[in-house]
Amino acid sequence: MNKSFLPLTLGAAVLVGLLIPADAARPSTELGDSSVIVLPSGLMNEVRDTSVTVPMQVQLYNSGDATVQLDHLLVQTASGQILSSVDLARESLAGDGGFYGDLLRDMEVIDPEITHKHRNRFFVPLESRDELDPAIEAEMMMDIIDGVSELVRSGAPQKSDVTFDVSFQDLFPESSQPGDVAEMEVVLTYTTSQGQATAACSNSITLLAPFLGPPAQSRQQLNAGTGDWFRGDLHVHNCRDEASGGCNDCPAESFNTSGAFTNADLKPMFQALGFDFFSSTTHSYCINSDSEFSDVLAESNTLTDSSFIVLASTEISGKETGPQLGGDLADALCLLGWGSDVHHMGGHAITSRKPGGRDGFLDFCDNPLFSFQANARAVGEEGGFIVANHPDASTWAFNSVNDFFGRERAAAHGAYGVEVWNGSETPDHWFMDHRRWLVTRLKEGKIIYPYSGSDTHDTPYNFGAVHTWVEGGFVHDNLRDGLKSGRHYISNGPFVSIDLADRQGRTAAMGEIVNTRASKVPANYPLDGTIDYNVGASKTAVIKLYRGIQGQDAIVLAQETVSGSGTMTYFDTYQPAGSFYYWAELEVENHPEAAMSSLIYIRVR
Repeated sequence: MNKSFLPLTLGAAVLVGLLIPADAARPSTELGDSSVIVLPSGLMNEVRDTSVTVPMQVQLYNSGDATVQLDHLLVQTASGQILSSVDLARESLAGDGGFYGDLLRDMEVIDPEITHKHRNRFFVPLESRDELDPAIEAEMMMDIIDGVSELVRSGAPQKSDVTFDVSFQDLFPESSQPGDVAEMEVVLTYTTSQGQATAACSNSITLLAPFLGPPAQSRQQLNAGTGDWFRGDLHVHNCRDEASGGCNDCPAESFNTSGAFTNADLKPMFQALGFDFFSSTTHSYCINSDSEFSDVLAESNTLTDSSFIVLASTEISGKETGPQLGGDLADALCLLGWGSDVHHMGGHAITSRKPGGRDGFLDFCDNPLFSFQANARAVGEEGGFIVANHPDASTWAFNSVNDFFGRERAAAHGAYGVEVWNGSETPDHWFMDHRRWLVTRLKEGKIIYPYSGSDTHDTPYNFGAVHTWVEGGFVHDNLRDGLKSGRHYISNGPFVSIDLADRQGRTAAMGEIVNTRASKVPANYPLDGTIDYNVGASKTAVIKLYRGIQGQDAIVLAQETVSGSGTMTYFDTYQPAGSFYYWAELEVENHPEAAMSSLIYIRVR
């Protein structure tokens, strides 16, 4: 962990955290001797572009028994240079005797697939969390939901979210190099009945290397006059997705109480990470009217300019239909709330509200809910595209696979792909269960692409972003069409792309779906391909080229250890065994860096 905070006065017991009366959520209003904790849930810890000034946030929580007055918040470097200063105007902060702190701790005890608390953990390190008996976990989940409900009803007077601006230029001198770490400290001054007191938290910020571009000899570089690579995040939540402390509270988001950021706040934060766009994917059950989505659309249009695009989108809760592939914890939650089994999909670049669930505690799987096919049609008719989010997660999985389809149905609206890299689960790598879900669907004959998204509910962070080739100018429709074309790769640093050619002058770029007839292609028909890569001058990586054939398991067709940047060539021959496809995966040795290309698909009829 790169964050710490003082003082830590909460009790050490874990499972007894919520075994306190609900009245404890109604804090005392009398000024007295009490302790405040500074929770650093909204502090960035990575940056690429140090020219940017970004908003950051801390949450002030009064864990004592009496009310205090908040005086001042000072943000400074390790050497004492002032970065930001906020007058808190003697705001009252009530004490709750540890109620909210116990609530936060119990959220870290249960499965992070449920709470999305893989990051920003303050009480229970992820590696120290023990698996719980399902019955105990289910009881704790209900206690947490009841506790957050009480928190919302009380107005949460024991916590306050404070936002301030930080200039990265003040933290990193011009001579800074990738890998350098800057320290900052947030110091709160507050008043109790005993006089002034302080609380603080510290934070480390790492300077990241720029994203790597294509090798000089690659075709993408040669075509720079007609297009360029842009990178972004297709799974971003904002302050609309908070049960308490949001810009519009959404009680259905029972495990999110950190305050979070507006899309206007998020834009410079993503720019500081070297991103060019993000998709605003507020949960469908947190947008409960057409006018609310109209606000999202207008906001996205306002924030979009020549250097950055915000896609108006939604994470749609859809109804699971037909035979199910396994189950997930969300099914159990939905059963408790008398709702239907659901899955989550990113409905990207849309122009109207897409309903799914309702905004209430345990109402995220209540009607209105629609099937995958109905949602895909509604999104596709607006020119947008559907991505199945975290399809093989233990909580919010996509289980109705019999009703799932992709680009193989030319006349119907289906999914464009699958989120194989969910940053909240594995920020340094694609998630193997999601990758396996994709590969299984490809084997079944589905034509879909791999996508990624951070799934952040707080600050942006480095993960395997979508790097998309955009033809023409960098404008909304061109970006949308680039993302739909499959000409992209996902990576947290390295560059990788693939292409294919026969010896008759015909070529296929990454993302292309080539249709041909089996009678037109003789056996042992030769195919040549290239994989362009860039892993950095001083690093080596293993590149694997996969070939899949419909109905068969994919195999590693070629593998090579490379360094720096260049082109790896491969050779294959067509065999009359059905449609087939290629993709590449790259892993940098001894570094948490990886990349996965999109697919080239040869559809043989």
